[in-house]
Parts: sequence; structure tokens; C-alpha cells
Amino acid sequence: MVLKEGQGITKEEMIDWCSCKMEVYKIPKSFDFVDSLPKNPGGKVLKTVLRERYSK
Repeated sequence: MVLKEGQGITKEEMIDWCSCKMEVYKIPKSFDFVDSLPKNPGGKVLKTVLRERYSK
């Protein structure tokens, strides 16, 4: 998850928000906050890079 400049949120706050919006089995088990996502020149997120990074 990439936050906008000047914003902040904790993992607990994300879990609370998800609990109100999603079924229990759909709530992610973990959250990773990053400065930026890998994108191609067209601006699309490179999902393959993310899969490689987080599948380990």
C-alpha cells in the first residue's frame, strides 16, 4: 500500500477498516506499506515484479 504524502495509518487501523467492509475470510493477513510501486512507462503497476518480491 502506498500512502499519500502527509497521511499515515497503522496496520491495526487497516484491519479495523477491512473488518467493516469485508467478510472475515477476505481480510488480508498482512499489510506492507511502501514508498512506491513498480510501474511500467505507461503507469501500470508491474504485478509480476510484486509477485516475485513477495512470494519469497
